[in-house]
Parts: sequence; C-alpha cells; structure tokens
Amino acid sequence: MEGGLSLSDTHMSLLSEAYSRRWKRAAYGLSLGLWGMLACSADGASLTVTPSSISNTYSGAFTLQIAGLTNGEPVTIQRYLDLNGNGSVNAGELLIDTFDLADGSVSVIGGVTNLNVPFDTNPTGGAISTTIRQVAGLDVLVGQQLFRLVSPSGNFAPLTNLLVITNAALAQSVSGTVFSGGAPVPNAVVVVFAQPNNTFVGGTVADNAGHYLVKLEPGAYGLFPVFANYYTDQSIAAQVTLTNGGAATANLFLTNGSGANTLSGQVTDATNGNSLGGVFLQLESQSLFAIAFTDAGGQYSAPLSPAFWRIRPEADDLTRRAYVGPQNRLQVDLTTGGATGVNFALPKANALFYGRITDRLGVPFSNIKFFGQDGAELKASGYSDGNGNYAMAVLGGTNQWSCSPDPSDNPALFNYLVSSGLGSVPFSPGQAVRQDLTAIRATAHIAGHLQDNLGNALVDVNLNAYESSGPISYNTSAITDGSGNFLLPVANGTWNVHVNCCGNEGLESYGLFDPVQSHVVSIPPTNAVLNITAYPVGTPFLSDFARTTPSRFGFNLNGSVGASYTIQASTNLNVSNWFNLFSLSLTSSPMYLQDNQATNQQRFYRARKN
Repeated sequence: MEGGLSLSDTHMSLLSEAYSRRWKRAAYGLSLGLWGMLACSADGASLTVTPSSISNTYSGAFTLQIAGLTNGEPVTIQRYLDLNGNGSVNAGELLIDTFDLADGSVSVIGGVTNLNVPFDTNPTGGAISTTIRQVAGLDVLVGQQLFRLVSPSGNFAPLTNLLVITNAALAQSVSGTVFSGGAPVPNAVVVVFAQPNNTFVGGTVADNAGHYLVKLEPGAYGLFPVFANYYTDQSIAAQVTLTNGGAATANLFLTNGSGANTLSGQVTDATNGNSLGGVFLQLESQSLFAIAFTDAGGQYSAPLSPAFWRIRPEADDLTRRAYVGPQNRLQVDLTTGGATGVNFALPKANALFYGRITDRLGVPFSNIKFFGQDGAELKASGYSDGNGNYAMAVLGGTNQWSCSPDPSDNPALFNYLVSSGLGSVPFSPGQAVRQDLTAIRATAHIAGHLQDNLGNALVDVNLNAYESSGPISYNTSAITDGSGNFLLPVANGTWNVHVNCCGNEGLESYGLFDPVQSHVVSIPPTNAVLNITAYPVGTPFLSDFARTTPSRFGFNLNGSVGASYTIQASTNLNVSNWFNLFSLSLTSSPMYLQDNQATNQQRFYRARKN
C-alpha cells in the first residue's frame, strides 16, 4: 500500500456513520504516497508520520506533523511497540517513549537549543511539526511502532499512527525461535550486539509463533532475547559469525519470572513529583538480565528470580525529555520475596554541553551518541544531528561534568580517535558551554588481556586511553570480550591506558581494582601489547617511590582504610631475607610512609595485610 488511513481506537466505532468522511481522509493519505500516514479525529486534529516506513539501517530523521490544534495547545506523544502487529495499542504492549509538545515550543538552555528535545518548527498557529532522529536501542527495532497523539486537556480523542521498520536489504541473516519452558514466546524482542565490543546494532520482534529473522552486515554477533515479565541468561547468549551471503540459525531462551519475586516501583520527576511514563529500566543479577518500562502512570513491575538484583533507569532514553539518570544500579534483595516501592526520582537537566563533531576537513559525523557523567552519581546522554551539531543536557550547580562520544557505542567512529575536549567542566544552572570535537583515523592499535590475580578473564570491562603530546589530545576506548581481550585503536604518540573503576562496565562490579591505574604505552611500534591484572579491593600496593635524602626513602601505601598492614624490606630478592620495618593501621589511602634507614645501594619493599 502506498499510503493509508489509520483511525484512533475510539473512532473505529463510527466507521459506518462516517463512510464518506473516511474516503476523503483516505484520499488525502494516499496523496502522501510512501512518505506519510495520516490519522484524524472527528474534532479536526490529525497526526502524520513521514516517512511511515524505514529500514533498520536508516540513519536519517522522520517528521511528526500535527494539525487542527487550538492555538498554543500542548499535546503528548506516546510511542509504543506494536508487538502483535495489529495497528492498535493493546494491553501489555510496551510504552517505549513519551514526550510533550506545544505549539511554538522550543527547549532552550542558556540561549542554546537542546537539539535532543523535540520542538515545533512550524510557524503556523494550531499546527506542530517536529523532527525526530532514530538514535539507538528500540528506536531501530525491526517491527511496527505506534505513535499516539494525546490531548492532556481532552480536546480530542487519542490518535494513533504507524511507523514500520523493516529489515534492510542485506544478504546475511540470523533466524530462529525464542523459547521459554519449551514453548515459543510470541512477539519476544531479540537484540543484537556486534563483537568483540558488544556494540548494540539492532534487533527485531518475533512473530506470533516466536520466530524471528534479522538481517545484518558480515561479522560476529551475540544475540539474546528480552521481554516483559521474563528474564534471560546472558551467559548462554547465542554467538554467530556471518560471512558474505551467509545465514545462521540460533534459538534463544527466556525464563518466565516468578510473581512471588516481583520488583516494582515508580519513576517520577524529582522536582514536581510528576510520573514519568516510557522510562526504560535494566535489571541484572550476575549473568541474568531483564527489562521493564514504566507505563503512562510511571509504574513498572518485573517478576524475577529469587536473587539479589540491580536496577537502574537508562539515561539514553531520557534525552528527549532532558532528564539525567543515575550512574550506578540500586541493589534489591529478592531472595525471600518481592520488593515494592523501589522508586526513582529523576532530576531535570538545567545546563547544556553543545558543539559540533567533524573530521579534520570539517565533514560532520551524524547520529553520534555522547555520554556524560558528573564524577559522582549522575549521567546523561545526547546525540548529534545530520550536520554534526550535538547537545547534551546536564544538571548544573552540583559536580563537574564531562562529555564525550564513546567509540564503542558509535560504529561510525570505529577506527577513529576523538579529541579530548574540555574535560570536567563546572556548570551553573542555566549555563551552556560549547565544546567542538575533532576525530582522526587510527593507524595502530594496543591489544591485550584483562584478568584478575587468579588468572580469570574479566569480561565486558571498559578501558580508556588518552594521548596529549600535541596541541590536541585524543581519546580511545574498548570493551573486553568474552575472553577478556581488548583492542584499542590508536595513532602515533604516548598513550595512558586505564581501566574503568566503576559503573556497569568497570572493575567495581567484580570487586577489583587496578593498582597501576595508568599504563603508559608508546606508539610506534605500529601495534603494542598490554596485559593488565586487577586485584581485590583492599589489596595493598606501594607507589610513588622517591629518595628524599641519602638515608631516607619515601613511598605511598594504598589499601583499605582502617585495615592493618606491615611494611617489609629486603636488600636481595634472591634470598628470603625480608624484615619488618613497621606495622600500622591505614587512616587514609594513599598514606605517605618513609624508611629512615635506607642506606643500602639497593632496597626492596612490600606491604602485607595483617
């Protein structure tokens, strides 16, 4: 069909009485050709989605056009997954996004437009046009999505319109069936991550028989299913490799959550207490993973397994409403039953990073995801438009914020190095700070392995590196694969490599730390090797050695504050002749210590936890 008519649910019962009106509207919808679908109400309001059909590799934008409004009237847009594909919003279908619009409204912070928040570009009163970019996550899921136009004041009945996302015309595919307890799971969601960096590249909705098919570029991928009221085990995620023209089969498995171990709560605005619908929450318990979305009233519910679970609202899906989210997950005990009232109050952003990202010739990078954090507990996201202009809203008046694109989250930046920008910036409420970034191609790499002190590989841990020998410093990052290996793209220079200490992709989740903290690697050679070992938190180590006088040698002891340690010395590592220098209780980490009898030509030190 080249165009069509989609009527609101409440209007369907009026079809026989409005037969002639239907065909007038259908004729108007057909005039839009492939570029739009029109939904109308009896009161004159209408909603058009342009284009109405895109592929999952579409990197452009689409437009929502709203007409027939009372001048200045606010409206709400709700975005649902049409899981059963029947073109209407049904019980159990996921509300994946919602935002408000008003005639003539624009979100401005510090005199700069927040490009992530949809705004009205139509100067005509009573009409709204807004452009929405496909970004990531469920935005680009193969299947049908429903846009619902709601009048908060009840001026018209809700209007629903359709966006169809199809598989791109690629020659490679993965297909299979999603099962739970031996039975297919209708309309389950399958997500796909490129390996080895676990970069999200897309997904699809299974049909009514639980069967799915997704087309992909050649490469290695991991696939696992997600669905409301179920959880999955990431350790048994399907791993496939697609060659040119190849097809793979992978069945996937979900587990139905236990009602006796249900986790529930509400997400609200921290300032006014208003409920926030369409908020995406991720839940984890070791290798187990689940998702939940808040409904229109901000409520969520997830039946899970009896275990300790960690939960957090995801900041990526809050950018269209300019909220910031928590960095760390909240741990909840479900070992003996369910938990209610696990609520989140999200702060509204009041300050802004903005700028442009290009290569050295000024060519823009579009649809680049930016990540920011305040160094304490909050994080934010933002995206660049087709001209490389980006914005990322933050919370001013608290801690300093950083903002940068992570190449592991942006396939367009693979094999590129991005300039470091401004680093950590203090913000006042209402302040906008410009930060332009440049990306250059990588000409080498640093490869290595990350493990703990027992030799166990550390999986899904993020590593970052920076180089600052020239007038502009550059950053690079990577995530360890299932074997603990990583590959950092770099260029000539001296690179400082460090392992993330915290968050979902850091050593904190393992209870480990890297005592070296910053590993220095020089390029050339063209490619370098760096293997890193992490240790349990509290493991003592010595650092910052310096001779202060001919008989005195100083250093720092790092460890757990309050723990007791003994410092030992030796003059010859070939003989077991360690002797005690002193014992102490660590009152700060690091703590400066000094050996006042360091008269030997060589002297070795070690710290032991008592």
